[in-house]
Amino acid sequence: MVSEWSQDSVDLTTSYRKIASVLGLPVDEIVRRIHGTTQQEPTVVSLIEEFIASPEFSAFAGGTQKAYRQTLSLLANLIARSDPTVTPTNLPGAIIKEACETPCGQLRINSRRTNRMEGDGLVVSDLTYNKRLGAIKSLAKWHRNQRGGIQKFLSLQNIRNRNTLGYRVALTATQVEGVLAASRRGKGWRKKYALVAVLLGTGIRDFECEALNVGCVDWNEAQLYLFEFKGRKRSQQTFQTVPIPSWTLEALRSYLEDRFGDEPWPPGEPLFASERATYRREGWSRRLTKSGIYQEISRLFVEAGVSMSEVTSSGRVKKVADDKGVHVFRHTYAMWVYKLSNYDLLVVKQALRHANVAVTERYVQSFGEHVREIADKLGKFFESLSPQVRASELRDGLHGGSTARWTTAE
Repeated sequence: MVSEWSQDSVDLTTSYRKIASVLGLPVDEIVRRIHGTTQQEPTVVSLIEEFIASPEFSAFAGGTQKAYRQTLSLLANLIARSDPTVTPTNLPGAIIKEACETPCGQLRINSRRTNRMEGDGLVVSDLTYNKRLGAIKSLAKWHRNQRGGIQKFLSLQNIRNRNTLGYRVALTATQVEGVLAASRRGKGWRKKYALVAVLLGTGIRDFECEALNVGCVDWNEAQLYLFEFKGRKRSQQTFQTVPIPSWTLEALRSYLEDRFGDEPWPPGEPLFASERATYRREGWSRRLTKSGIYQEISRLFVEAGVSMSEVTSSGRVKKVADDKGVHVFRHTYAMWVYKLSNYDLLVVKQALRHANVAVTERYVQSFGEHVREIADKLGKFFESLSPQVRASELRDGLHGGSTARWTTAE
């Protein structure tokens, strides 16, 4: 008999749930019968109070704490109005969705790193659906770790993040031409053009671009060295390499020659510099931050007619819902690689440095076009056959005869 929850039971969670679904019994009852013990499951409201008071919650950043506290308080109020005794196992998914969708005002966050300051030094930020869902998922993850992985928020498994249309759709060829043309106009055009060339020609993420130094560019091998990348803490890699197209290298060379002149290019300097210094953990820096990259790209989108956002009198971009962001360059890069690799999804996975091909599938939006193209090619091939051969192909294909000669299609 086991007197307390064991860490080994984490791996048995799926088996317990399958057995419970077959027998029509609660998961706790299955665990009690197998291990000869049970544990009273706490209510969601009490879990929220424990989570907010836990050291794990205190480890979040200040803005995240405020956002999570507001979301979880709303969830607790919704549960209290319906059934205060609700537990994580039987928490309805409708309540979770309501907590993510119910307007609860705006969050005022103290922030040094943002330029959207109010008069009292606070920035106003809307709590998005995904931000609220992230708060509830953090509560579920903390509960799962505390309870040995047995008791879960089962209804969370059927709720997914929302991806906005502008965030997912790649740029068309006309839109890319418009953005490139806009980047070659105005003051400091070489930096803007080089920034677009790097994001569009390599498909790196905005925070990866922010961390680039001049020394990260390997001019001989035509590649970028990334020392900040997604999953770095979980990976055994200390850096990743990304190939650079020739036109991106030329844009970077033109920008750095204009920036440093005849002086040597210092490898430790940020690859993209800001016009004014910003405060960071290591002190004051002239590195172009994620916020700066977003503002530069968003202004180009507005100028090229790609974005629906507005530019304020101070030059800041006021984004509207479901509009395009910096990450749209990564989707565009993925589409280019997908088509140029003859629709090879594994090549796209490697180019985007994804750990799972299922993530890569979200970036590819032209499966329908690909299937349509194959259907058209097969149709032309079939029409090119003589009536006798066409009948033979159909007969062999339907009755399992000789292998059909579809592979001869161009």
